[in-house]
Amino acid sequence: MLIAALLGLLSFPLVAQVRQASPEELTPPSSKTAPSLQEVKSPMLVDIPLGEGKAPSGKPRKALNATPGTTRGYSDAAGFVCDKARISVILVRWTEKGGKVTFTASPALSTDWVRQHVNLTVALRTGDKEIRREHWDDLVIGANSGAAVGALGMFAAGIGTVGSKAPMASWDLTQEEWRALWAGEPPTLRVILEIPE
Repeated sequence: MLIAALLGLLSFPLVAQVRQASPEELTPPSSKTAPSLQEVKSPMLVDIPLGEGKAPSGKPRKALNATPGTTRGYSDAAGFVCDKARISVILVRWTEKGGKVTFTASPALSTDWVRQHVNLTVALRTGDKEIRREHWDDLVIGANSGAAVGALGMFAAGIGTVGSKAPMASWDLTQEEWRALWAGEPPTLRVILEIPE
């Protein structure tokens, strides 16, 4: 019986089968389709309220000033794309030490291109007033290793590859400045992603 089973396996072709796909095979099942991203023209501006409220998912969100030292991830811009560049999450943290407050914001950028040049601005705001601002010109995002670079071959791997360090804005504020930010309308974090011409 074992021999018959082995002979049966050998009767299957051991080469690839190539044929025209049917329309059913070309249409993915609706349950497996990825959510579509909303295209935004450059420059893409994202204002993230840091006060208490609701996340885009509808879940409640605590105010950032509630707990020092806690890193919060804001994925408010995750559903948007600007010429294949995305801000998947923005990590925000504040710490208190020696009478000063250190506020950091680090956007995680990605792109569907192998490499893409972008300009990035991160600003801490209250109302219409900008408190602190950090700007990066000609920031290169994309793959610096793995399949995307591997597809280009080893030659490209050594030419201007992208660093893995994410951009991070870090600002020191006095206790008075920090309290003033939260005295009225809660502050916002503004992120601007621009695709240079």
